[in-house]
Amino acid sequence: MYQVFDNNNKPAQQPYHSIDKSWSNSKFSTLEEAQEYAKHWLGMYSPDQYLSLNEKYDLYGSIIEIREVE
Repeated sequence: MYQVFDNNNKPAQQPYHSIDKSWSNSKFSTLEEAQEYAKHWLGMYSPDQYLSLNEKYDLYGSIIEIREVE
């Protein structure tokens, strides 16, 4: 499993962030799905290529990262 995190250790999803309930799952069975989610999460601030596993992306002090989880 792969999960997208924002602000270092917070899952990139609701209720950890004050966002729409449609953002309710940041954990995926494939890296590609997590990469796609991270790209949408970052929106217009997304880098040109997908984030690599364990690559920290600094978005104005908010660290975005995809990690392998259980």
